[in-house]
Amino acid sequence: MPRADHTTAPPYRQIITPRDGCDFTIYDLIARNARIYAHKEAIVYDGRRTDFKTYKKLCDQYAAGLSGEGVPAGDRIAVLAGNCDDFLILCGAAVKIGAIVVPVNWRLGEEEIAYILADTTPKLLVSGGECGGG
Repeated sequence: MPRADHTTAPPYRQIITPRDGCDFTIYDLIARNARIYAHKEAIVYDGRRTDFKTYKKLCDQYAAGLSGEGVPAGDRIAVLAGNCDDFLILCGAAVKIGAIVVPVNWRLGEEEIAYILADTTPKLLVSGGECGGG
């Protein structure tokens, strides 16, 4: 079966074109969607609804906080928490400053978590909060 050419065939419209590898980040997509779809829902979690404009604003605030904690580009941030909207915001913020998110399953035992943290050597560990877990 021939593949559809999504760049020319309606109703498809190519908005972002990566060439020779990925030249944009998840944060770039968040920022783009905040411009184009400012008031459309980006995250729905536990009865809370966050639009793209607010999602970007929160990512920017979290990014400033991470930078304030001394997390530079290339460093790791371990996240020990359950699934929640804050996790998505933290991921966007980390990508904005060039940090690497290390998600740690909060259901693991102490020894397993200790091993992951020793192996990845994160600059910062974020845990619990409204996300539960940790």
